[in-house]
Amino acid sequence: MRLLLERTLKTLEDTQALAQEALALFPPGALVVLEGSLGAGKTTFVRFLAEALGFKGRVTSPSYTLIHT
Repeated sequence: MRLLLERTLKTLEDTQALAQEALALFPPGALVVLEGSLGAGKTTFVRFLAEALGFKGRVTSPSYTLIHT
């Protein structure tokens, strides 16, 4: 199943709400691809997804590390 979801979010609360909604769309084992420019909020979205799934660890951006080394 392919699903394309495109949204423009204005606040962190909107991003968190979308992460909660998105969990219902992803079947177990789903491959999820996030696409966006630097600073678009991909890592923030993943942090909210991880939080909703009960993950307590740290979520970091690999591109941030590459750019700032």
